[in-house]
Amino acid sequence: MPHPHRAIGALLLSMFSLTATARDSLCTKDEQVAFSCTVKGNKLVSLCASPDLSKTKGYVQYRFGKKGAVELAYPKLTEDPRKHFRWGVTAYSGGGTDYFRFSNGGYDYVVYAGSGKGWEKEGLVVEKDQKRIASLPCRDGGLGPDNWAVMYSAGLPELDQSKPTEQFDMP
Repeated sequence: MPHPHRAIGALLLSMFSLTATARDSLCTKDEQVAFSCTVKGNKLVSLCASPDLSKTKGYVQYRFGKKGAVELAYPKLTEDPRKHFRWGVTAYSGGGTDYFRFSNGGYDYVVYAGSGKGWEKEGLVVEKDQKRIASLPCRDGGLGPDNWAVMYSAGLPELDQSKPTEQFDMP
């Protein structure tokens, strides 16, 4: 039986598939684009996955920057995503937010997509010592037609919502 949060998250975000269009990404042509959008400064936020991503193999890599000038790739090497990424869902009345979190160099990065009655938000948040230091909303749709299916296929560990350090309040 699928995890209830995953099913709820996929259902809550299904409307994104109706509005998603072809988009730029920092992923290679051989990779799956799990998420990609343009943010402030015409920079791209991308979650790129190997074509063979599953619960036992493959990789996910976060990339930030411009085409031909990636400023941050995490992890540096393409390796087991279960060592680096975690996921969570925050439910709201009439909607919710799915998010993927990783830590790098004392900073926490959260890539998110959420929807509710009459709104949709996607983007990137950066935190240091549990304080938001940057919020970069997407200027275009970040999710593709399969929503978060690529990320869910990796079998990433779920965040513990009872811990304040693992919770997420969407901007």
